[in-house]
Amino acid sequence: MNLTLEQAADLLAAAPRAFLPGTGGAVVVLSAEHAAAMCVAAQQAAAAIRAGLPVDQQLTVAQFSERFPAWPIGAVRKALFNRLTNGLADSGAISTRGKKILINTVLFMEWSKSQKPPRGNVAGRCR
Repeated sequence: MNLTLEQAADLLAAAPRAFLPGTGGAVVVLSAEHAAAMCVAAQQAAAAIRAGLPVDQQLTVAQFSERFPAWPIGAVRKALFNRLTNGLADSGAISTRGKKILINTVLFMEWSKSQKPPRGNVAGRCR
């Protein structure tokens, strides 16, 4: 069983809890299979971080702009505003939690790489 970090977190949040005397609180109860899958997901994430590879993260628009300076907040908002026509909505990079918009960093960057470069008169280019 392979889990992403997000799936592991969802599984952990939904797992039943049991109170064990002497532990000072509740303990999460997982099956051996789920526990092993969560360990594998954590090890893969740690290896990716050590190697400098991107890890799937859900960031707000402001957090995304802070983390990736090449994407100013205005550019991210423009991409979000046009997400139905520019393919961003179909990429799976955007999810919403109520009014909050969350951006999956890896899927957003894959979508960004798939976009065609601008054509015609580009600002800052000599004529």
